[in-house]
Amino acid sequence: MNSKSKKAVAAILSLVLVTGAVPSNVPFIKNASFVNKVSAATTIKYGDWEYIKLDNYSAEIYKYNGTTKDVIVPVAINNLSVKSISGSAFYNNKIITSVSLPHGISEIPNNAFLNASNLKTVTLPSDINKIGLRAFDGTSLSSISLPNSLEEIGKEAFRNTKLTSITLPPHVKTIGDSAFSGLKISTLTLPSELTTIGTYTFSDTNISSLEIPASVKNIKTGAFSNCANLSSVTFNGTCNLGDSIFRSCDKLRNINMNTTTFANGASTGAFTGCTNLYSINNISLLGHNSNGRPFFASTYKNIILQNFDKFDSNSTSANGGIKFFDEYLKAEIHYIATTETANCTTDAQKIKKLHNWVCNKVEYAYDKNGNPDSSTKNHVDSSVFLNDKTVCDGYARALTLLLREVGIEAYYLSGSNHAWTMVKLGNRYFHLDATHNDGSKIKTSHYLKSDTDIKKCASGHNTWEIEKPSYRFTYTIPSTLPSCNYSLGDVNMDGKVDNADVERLQDYLLNSTSIPNITLADINGDNAINILDCASLKLLINNEMF
Repeated sequence: MNSKSKKAVAAILSLVLVTGAVPSNVPFIKNASFVNKVSAATTIKYGDWEYIKLDNYSAEIYKYNGTTKDVIVPVAINNLSVKSISGSAFYNNKIITSVSLPHGISEIPNNAFLNASNLKTVTLPSDINKIGLRAFDGTSLSSISLPNSLEEIGKEAFRNTKLTSITLPPHVKTIGDSAFSGLKISTLTLPSELTTIGTYTFSDTNISSLEIPASVKNIKTGAFSNCANLSSVTFNGTCNLGDSIFRSCDKLRNINMNTTTFANGASTGAFTGCTNLYSINNISLLGHNSNGRPFFASTYKNIILQNFDKFDSNSTSANGGIKFFDEYLKAEIHYIATTETANCTTDAQKIKKLHNWVCNKVEYAYDKNGNPDSSTKNHVDSSVFLNDKTVCDGYARALTLLLREVGIEAYYLSGSNHAWTMVKLGNRYFHLDATHNDGSKIKTSHYLKSDTDIKKCASGHNTWEIEKPSYRFTYTIPSTLPSCNYSLGDVNMDGKVDNADVERLQDYLLNSTSIPNITLADINGDNAINILDCASLKLLINNEMF
């Protein structure tokens, strides 16, 4: 090795010893064992311990190598005061069952006791102010006393332990993600100075009641999700809420909180998956008029309407829904479907009535750039029922649900960036696309069409399949996709709807000749073939609603 190379290696070794880092621009240091040897050289063995000298007066415990189960970390080692322990001190240790830490240590570092699977008890000094990431994850801790000096608990700090209770000191300000998730903790008092609760921090615990101090300003995604026994929650201040905080807390029917916090939670989807949530501050969120039509509580109506897309669910499981909102939509669909079709005597009339109601209720939604509006609110079951605009997904969902509510076989169809409905009338299936029939006036260009004719229509109909976009679509998808062989009005069944069909219908009426299929010829849907069908067929051919 020449003198230049020796100087380069010496410089690198100095950097590694001081910082523990290997320069990224040094390609010839490729052997990890070389770096480990350098790191190991910084530790000193002393009895059962390895330590790192911090300065002339203090040291950090690097690792315990002994076989004693009950361990007392020394206050001093080799005449140096122990000021800290490293993240490898008891990592993956399968021997220790108890550890006592001395005064002077202010932090439990990341991974310090990770997977020390037989560790049952730990005595912490009064100086501890932080417990790091996964510090006790995977241990057998069944109890622990946390000192009043503690201010921060890191991510997953106590996950996979055997804790059944925990007392959090008053000065704890932040609790990291999943810090206590999956534990059998049944009672929980949150610290009075707590400001932040991380994601899934207390998920899957056994807590039954919860009081959020006014100091808490942020609760992140799923913080209390899957707490099956949680039935009482009170917020004492205004808080920013993450998504699905109480998902699958099936016993939770009421939450006490101010309007600002409720509005914030509604905007972020905090209550998604609260399958039995029915009231806020013991005010029922849902009521019904004497005619059965549902309404939202006036106190919270605007909040719900402005954020309904976060209340609705695209999940194929009812576990994604919220009780009061599910009941609202179920009742609203029933009210609209039965009221609009009250005077209808045939399925054909019901199909037309509900199709036209959807077209009259909404118009197509565009964003500020003139493109289809991709907002969530346009892609949920409630879109048409709570808005005046939507996109094809909203049209298709609403029409399919309304038709099925009155007993008509209907399916949600998904094509190439488009959605519409398939419906059965008589013994035949048809395509029904309310989106493309809507406009300044209702058209029939996509009304009860055959497979062949729907492909001739606007883009997005080249291929399709039946889907169940949410759990409200309870039908069984047919094993074979139904064929739509003819369009409404194809009286002579030649694959076209034109004046030849008018002539065929007139010939039937004048000469009593046989009619091929009543479903195709009964244009106005009154279950009879008469002169009114001739007039309706001419409108149909001209793309006008009959």
